[in-house]
Amino acid sequence: MWSAKKGFKTILPHIEKVLTGETVEYETEVAFHGVGVRNLHVVYTPDRNSAGEVTGWIASIRDLNDTKRTQDSLAESLRREQVLYRFVDRLHRAESDTMVYEAALDSILNGSRCNRASILLFDETEVMRSSRRAACQMNTFTPSKDTRHGSRTTSTRSRSQSATSPPPISMTTSET
Repeated sequence: MWSAKKGFKTILPHIEKVLTGETVEYETEVAFHGVGVRNLHVVYTPDRNSAGEVTGWIASIRDLNDTKRTQDSLAESLRREQVLYRFVDRLHRAESDTMVYEAALDSILNGSRCNRASILLFDETEVMRSSRRAACQMNTFTPSKDTRHGSRTTSTRSRSQSATSPPPISMTTSET
């Protein structure tokens, strides 16, 4: 958590530099009491008396929070658009259902920035049945009529597995 002392420590080297007579320009995060952490673009210009001695400084401070938020939002939109473009490209090139599922899983993982993704498909009785390996981790799920699919396989993919995360789940549905 940011404190006033930590905020002051952030700007202190820049203040010391401007007091030596140099103009200082920088961007940083500074904590303000009652406001929180702000992203700032700062320019310090030395203020001199008639003898040319530095007597203080003039600060021009611009809050960049809205600008950074807009830049982050634009970058995220571009990233999602690229994920969608790659998915559509792979979808058009797919030669099998498996290739479609792989492209979709990659897009879900990359588009959502998640670690795991699944495509759940159901048999003609509208029941998804899991394999023995997945049965202990998943419950049988009955979809509503509007989510019914006519395929028999389900795919699950994991971006990366740590020692503490469960293994990826691979499931199949049956026609019985």
